[in-house]
Amino acid sequence: MFTSEGKKLKKNRFLVPMLFGLLFLSGCAGGTAAAPSATSAVLTPTVVIAATPTVTPDVDVDVQKLKGMQVTLIHPWSGELAKLMDSLVAEFNQTNTWGIQITVEAPGSAGSLQNSLTEDLQTSLSPEIIVAPIDELLALNQKKQTVADLSPYVSSKKWGMDETTIQNYLPVFWDQDVVNGYRYGIPAERSAKVMLYNKTWATELGYTNAPVTPEEFQSQVCAAHASLKLDSDKTNDSLGGWVIDTDTLTMTSWATAFGTPLETDGKLKFATPELDKTFTYLRTLLDMGCAWNGKETSFYNYFAKRQTLIYSADLQELTNQQMAQTVAGSTDEWVVIPYPTTGKTFILTQGPSYAMLTASPEKQLAAWLFIRWMGSPDHYGAVVKASNTLPLGENLINYSIELEDTLPQWKEAVNLLQDSQTIPADANWGNAKMIWEDAAWQLFKTDVKTAQIPALTTQMDVTLKELEGASQ
Repeated sequence: MFTSEGKKLKKNRFLVPMLFGLLFLSGCAGGTAAAPSATSAVLTPTVVIAATPTVTPDVDVDVQKLKGMQVTLIHPWSGELAKLMDSLVAEFNQTNTWGIQITVEAPGSAGSLQNSLTEDLQTSLSPEIIVAPIDELLALNQKKQTVADLSPYVSSKKWGMDETTIQNYLPVFWDQDVVNGYRYGIPAERSAKVMLYNKTWATELGYTNAPVTPEEFQSQVCAAHASLKLDSDKTNDSLGGWVIDTDTLTMTSWATAFGTPLETDGKLKFATPELDKTFTYLRTLLDMGCAWNGKETSFYNYFAKRQTLIYSADLQELTNQQMAQTVAGSTDEWVVIPYPTTGKTFILTQGPSYAMLTASPEKQLAAWLFIRWMGSPDHYGAVVKASNTLPLGENLINYSIELEDTLPQWKEAVNLLQDSQTIPADANWGNAKMIWEDAAWQLFKTDVKTAQIPALTTQMDVTLKELEGASQ
């Protein structure tokens, strides 16, 4: 059950983003629609209480007390990846020499996991292991030390990870979970937003290379839009260009493409000239007819039927797109490309990590031993192949050769790893995600004018402060 405080948090999640929409629409002429309801995010204060790692010579636990130890794991995955986790947990339970038994909770999504964890933390039944991104782990430690520091376990002479395993992780992923010397987690999965590009259609339109700059992107999506206006089908006259996606990682990728800093002086900030330029560019695409709003929640059919030349996609969607191409009878060659940019090529990555909630020394060691076991290349490599996500370590680029053979577009994404960047490690990112998506809704779903965009980005900062105040 929720306490009164828990109920307040849950209520605020749905009311405060609506306030942002109302504030913006009342402050700018031309807004005509109300904002949509918020997606899942937990409201949290902005000031992180720095957790002080306990300095000990080593993790000292009587190993006999681990026998038959019950530990609960909660993760956000569903489908084939959830089945894989069940299989891996069963293997660990049957083979570990300490007799540790892991029980799995799988709410089915990241949002459901947050809700479930909020309830669990009000009781004495909270899990020992959670799979969550760094921003959520930081949020859990804002008022008290809920997430344990894994540093002593990683470096333990008796229980730690061997140096070869540690060195195998790509630094961009391994380092993301360390904030002020405190290790919140061990990478479990990392994905990215990329663009899927119909190379065959683009060639027919006269383009031999994928777009590299925003100007080239505009030229190609506008050409695709124009080509559909010339055929005999009047129902597709508004299609052809980039089908709009308002997901946070899509919007932050576009912002990064225009050099927008996601943080300023260590704090999240929206009102910048670069973000104004980003939003102006995207809104102009829409006004020109070179970007359009789809009615379907997934864009696989749009792409397979040449209704969009290019769209933003998660790596986990590659298999679904491949299937859609087959069903549509399309023989078009399609590839993965990064976002067009005014600067250096990049992909923005994000994903959950294995983390340990504070418990008894025995429970924590049992939890760590499972996390360490999942940190072997064989086990997290299986996660990569089941989810089409990015390799966490160098050796998995070759380890996942089967995936490369069946899904060549995955390897194209892997080739971008050297250009990977991470989203900010900030406890307030959950609030920022709501603001990004609500602002994108305002940008694409209302009749906002480009002259109003600076007011929109300024209101994003105001709303962020409103969210902070509402959660205190």
